[in-house]
Amino acid sequence: MPEESEEEGGHEERTTSSSNTSSSTNMSLGFLYPPGTSYRKLTKHMTERSLYLFSLNNPIRKISVQIIKSKLFDRIVLGLILGNCIFLALDSNQPHFADSVMGRVLIISE
Repeated sequence: MPEESEEEGGHEERTTSSSNTSSSTNMSLGFLYPPGTSYRKLTKHMTERSLYLFSLNNPIRKISVQIIKSKLFDRIVLGLILGNCIFLALDSNQPHFADSVMGRVLIISE
């Protein structure tokens, strides 16, 4: 019987070490995705091939999916849209607007 318990203990240690590996992978993506999010969950509703070239296991597609599905990407895109709306609101068609300080700032920002 002691031999069986040692084998069971060895099996538990292997299980623990494999779970540590998967949790470290999740921790590295933790700032972008909620805990427990895997690549399989990110691609759950996607087709097997993209543009008839990239399978789900293609490294280019994996990187693209991880970037596009991240919260950081959403925030950056929304920030760019908000900034564009502000610059469009500041623009004017008045004569000599391009010579004013605000006009020059808008010309540089474009």
